Amino acid sequence: MERATPTVVREETAPCRIKLNIEMPRPMVEAAFTDVEKQFKKMAEIPGFRKGKAPRKLLLQRYGEKIQEEVKDRLLRSGFNTAVKQEDLTPETAPHIENEESLAANKDESFVFAAEFDIAPTFDLPDYTSIDVSVETSSVDENQVENIIENILQSRTSYEQVDRPAQKEDLLKVSYEATLDEPADDLPESAKYLLSADETWIALREPEILPGITAELDGAETGTKKDVSITFPEDFHEDMLAGKTVPYSVEVHEVHAAEIPELTDELAQEMGAESAEHAKQQIRSNLEQQEAMQKQRTIRERILTKLMDQVDMPLPPQMLARETYNILMRLYQEKAQQGTPEEELKEKTEELRKQADEMAKASLKRHYILSRIADEEDIQVDREELEQMIQMLARSHQETPKKLKERLTQTGRIVELVDHIRENKATEKLVSLAHVEEKEEEN
Repeated sequence: MERATPTVVREETAPCRIKLNIEMPRPMVEAAFTDVEKQFKKMAEIPGFRKGKAPRKLLLQRYGEKIQEEVKDRLLRSGFNTAVKQEDLTPETAPHIENEESLAANKDESFVFAAEFDIAPTFDLPDYTSIDVSVETSSVDENQVENIIENILQSRTSYEQVDRPAQKEDLLKVSYEATLDEPADDLPESAKYLLSADETWIALREPEILPGITAELDGAETGTKKDVSITFPEDFHEDMLAGKTVPYSVEVHEVHAAEIPELTDELAQEMGAESAEHAKQQIRSNLEQQEAMQKQRTIRERILTKLMDQVDMPLPPQMLARETYNILMRLYQEKAQQGTPEEELKEKTEELRKQADEMAKASLKRHYILSRIADEEDIQVDREELEQMIQMLARSHQETPKKLKERLTQTGRIVELVDHIRENKATEKLVSLAHVEEKEEEN
């Protein structure tokens, strides 16, 4: 009598990559066909017969191909699920079914297929209960507070036209025209503006729109006409100007002096503080919070780095390829947003791919180590923690928590979110167990 359970032969095709050769015996195939045919018969609409009353021959003529496909899908699902349970495996990736398109189920014979997938690596977890790290600490000084205040006041600067020579920090209304040695056709708008403008504004401070223009126009008065030479650096963002020295004719129409306000109680109240002194206290408090957060980030990173240096593990190949691709796309996007030309991005493809590969390896290694520690410490994520994270993400995405949760659930990303929370909790556990030595930062 044939066995009523699948026969499974296991192969390791690569580190963390498993192939299961699965044979579903004939009785299981017959049972699948019988069950699927019954379901189709109940729903089949065949002229001249009520639902559920059509002869099997007509049913197979009309729905034979669909029945075959449904049986195949059922055998693949049930066979794979039974096999991984039998082999005590937890797939990290969806299975790749070998020659899936050419597979066919036949009622008179067994059904044989092969499924390949990634599994998590096995590795020795070092002692993580007493990791020694040191971190530099620093206190917020008055200069930092004053710098923040100065930046805030600078952002509220107003300008008033004055009758005096221009000086640094002034705003000038000017017209300028560059003279190029050779015609430059089809210039981008950004480059055209750098070469010619009529009654535009130039601020005599960093960052300069034209390199060195502050020094050239310092002391200029209203009505001044001046010929200047502008030398663009080799790495200038407009390629057609990079490294060139270009003569310009500049005319100054107006000089406007900067009016930087003082931090008064009234201004502080506009900023949401009770008084000028209270505003300074708030700024100091915010800086101290930032220092504390940065210290905690440093501690976490040093603990994880020390732990990761002690672990050598293989990584699931498909997981690594997917993570590398995702990081590579993110790096491309960041470079593009920074204004890197497409041609330059193409030239840096290999460099970015290597960078993405290293980042992906570190990311996966960290994930598996933290997952193991979470298992060891029996760290779980409760519903309240998940809901709090969803609410926080919903605010940042300007979306309702309900819609975000539905979207995450539909795409399967909710599992990633749970893993993220669990790994964060495992990291905090590591910090609580570590021996942290705080050292005063040297000036």
